[in-house]
Amino acid sequence: MKLSNIVNNIDCKMIGKDVEISSITFDSKKVDENTLFVSLKGDGEIGLALKNGARAIVSKSEVIGVTNVIVKDERLALSKICANFYGYKNNKISMIGVVGTNGKTSTCVMLAGMLKASGKSVATICTGKVTIGNEVIETDMTTPDPTELFEYIGKMISKKIKYCVMEVSAHAIYYKKTDAIDFSYLIFTNCTQDHLDFFETFENYKKVKMSYFTCHADKYVVNSDDETGVEILQNGKALTYGLNNPADVFAINVKHYSDKITFVLNMFDSIKEITLKNVGLFNLYNFMGASTVAYCLGVSLNVISDYAKKMDVVRGRCELVGEVNGGKVYIDYAHTPDGLEKLISTFKGICKGKVYCLFGCGGNRDRDKRSKMGIISGEKADFTIITSDNPRYEEPCNIISEIEKGIRTTYGKYITIQNRAEAIDYSIKLLGKNDVLLIAGKGDENYQEIMGTKHEYSDREEIKSVLNLL
Repeated sequence: MKLSNIVNNIDCKMIGKDVEISSITFDSKKVDENTLFVSLKGDGEIGLALKNGARAIVSKSEVIGVTNVIVKDERLALSKICANFYGYKNNKISMIGVVGTNGKTSTCVMLAGMLKASGKSVATICTGKVTIGNEVIETDMTTPDPTELFEYIGKMISKKIKYCVMEVSAHAIYYKKTDAIDFSYLIFTNCTQDHLDFFETFENYKKVKMSYFTCHADKYVVNSDDETGVEILQNGKALTYGLNNPADVFAINVKHYSDKITFVLNMFDSIKEITLKNVGLFNLYNFMGASTVAYCLGVSLNVISDYAKKMDVVRGRCELVGEVNGGKVYIDYAHTPDGLEKLISTFKGICKGKVYCLFGCGGNRDRDKRSKMGIISGEKADFTIITSDNPRYEEPCNIISEIEKGIRTTYGKYITIQNRAEAIDYSIKLLGKNDVLLIAGKGDENYQEIMGTKHEYSDREEIKSVLNLL
C-alpha cells in the first residue's frame, strides 16, 4: 500500500517519496525493507530501524535521509495508520467496547453469545484470546497493540463479520490504542483499585477510564450503581443498568442459588423472567450490561432469556472445575480487592459449608492491594491459603509476606504455601461436604510468569491432576 494512502486523513507532514509499504511496526527488531516504522521511544530506536532497512519513519521530529512522516502524537498516529493499513472502516463492522476494572471478559462473552444466538456474526477480543469465526488466537494483552489489533479487525472484515465485541483496558486508553475506532456502543462495568503500579493513584486510573466516555462511541451503557459510573452520567447522557439507583434496565425479585440466579428483568419497561446459569451478583451486573446492548441491537428478550438458561460459564470466571468429598472447586480471575471481595461474598451467601480461598498477588504490580486482599480474605473466608501468582521479577516470599501483613490484622485463619501446585493439592484435601474452594487470581491463564519466563501452568489442569489421584 502507498504511504500516502496509509497516512490519509491523519494530521501529518510527509517528506520524501510516496513509497510502497508492506508492514507497520513500532519495534525496531521487526523492521524489514518495506516497513513503516513508528517511533515511540526516540532517536535510538529510529537509528536501529534505519539500520534494519526501514522504508519510512513516523516521528515527531524530522529524520534525514529517508521518507519521513512528521506527526504531533505518535501513538494516536499509530492507531490511525494501522486502521488505514488494515482496512478498518466503521461502516464495515460494528465495534462494541467494554471498559471497566472487573467483568470485561464476562460481559464480552455474554454479549457475543446473545448476538450469536440471534443469528448475528460476531468476533471477540478478550483478555488473552481473540476469536474470529472458528479461529482462536492467543494473545498476551487484554487489548492488543494497534499493529495486531487492526490486523485482527481486518480479518474480521474480510470474513464479513458484522460485530466485534472487545475489551478496552485502561492501558489501551492511556496509550490511545483504540483511538481510531468509532464504537457503536461502549459499556462501563465498574471502576475499583487496580494497576496503581502504573497509574500511581486511583484518581489517575479513574480519570483515564472516564475520559473514554466523551466522544468515542455513538451510545454509552453505564452501570448506574458504580460510583464512577454515576460521575460519568453527570457528564452526559447514557443508557443505564443497575439494581439500586434508577436505571433503564434493572432486575427485581433476585434469588441466588448454588448454580443459578433467577430474577425478573425490566428492559426499558419490557418484562421477562430470567434464569441465569451463573452465580454471583457481579455476573448479574455483567448480564444486564450485555443484554442492554444486545436488546438495542435487535436481540429479543426471548432469545436473551433462552441464552441465559443455556449459556456456558465463561472459562476461568467462577468456573466449577471439580468436586471431591461433597465439596466443590472453582477457579476465578479475581485479582483485585473488589473482585476478591465479591467472589468470596457470593459463595458465603450460597455455600452451606466452609469457604476456602486460595490466592496470591502478581509481582511488579500494584503493591498496595496485597495487604488489602489479605484483609478481605481473612475477614470473609473461613480459611485462606496464600500462595504465589505470577511473581515476575519479585521474590514470591516477599509478596506473600505483604499479603500476610493484611490478614494478620484479622482473626482469619490461614497458611502460606509458596508453590502454587502444592497449595492447590493441600487445599483440595481440606474439602468436606458442602465446602467450596475458590482458587483466585489466574482464571484461564495457561502460564506462570517467573523471572521473565512464562512457564506452562494451569490451575485447571493442576486441580484435575489432584482429583485424579484421590
